[in-house]
Amino acid sequence: MNLIKLLALTAVFFVNPALAKVELILPSSTESLAINGKAIDVRKLSIDNGPVQLLFKYNANYRSQGQQVRFTSQAIILTFEGKDSRYQIKMPPINSQRDADKFNQQPWLTIKNASGDHVDYKIDTLLKEGLQIGRDYTGELKTYNTNNGIAAIALLPPLKQQPKIMLFDNQQADVEKTEKPLSAESPQSDQINVGQMLDFWYSQADEATRKAFKERINQ
Repeated sequence: MNLIKLLALTAVFFVNPALAKVELILPSSTESLAINGKAIDVRKLSIDNGPVQLLFKYNANYRSQGQQVRFTSQAIILTFEGKDSRYQIKMPPINSQRDADKFNQQPWLTIKNASGDHVDYKIDTLLKEGLQIGRDYTGELKTYNTNNGIAAIALLPPLKQQPKIMLFDNQQADVEKTEKPLSAESPQSDQINVGQMLDFWYSQADEATRKAFKERINQ
């Protein structure tokens, strides 16, 4: 099968990736740390459809005995499945030391999509003993995912390109990918790129689309 036919099949069976996006908005009371293994420091961003793993902290103020108290949560890992929508996160109120302790022990929040529907999620805390300053959050997340924590996501194979993270302020942060040098007998680079692209979109498709895609390939 030639390159033109492969590209034509891709266009028929899969949505334009420019339209397949997850937009995520965090409250101003949060401090974003990482998304899908990439360090960030913004609260509005857009990534490709699929699993979303967000690492952040929750900052809140409450009054105790007439004084203002500042609460900063543990690092929170939030995971959910996103597809073609804008998602907004809402944090629970913290009005006392009891609320703060309860949240650190068992964090919770709400996520709604653009239609106002509640979204299922998994949540956990990324704990580290000892000094907290200068933590390697991306390294800790990698270890957490490898150990299959409550809010873990599957690690992508090293030769597949991970989703590009688009910031709303037009800054971009590309997640690193591992490249394998081509040997003298390796396929041409355009064929490799097409193969990786087809692998990615095939993994995103439902069973009916996969079946139809296979039938077209066999023709």
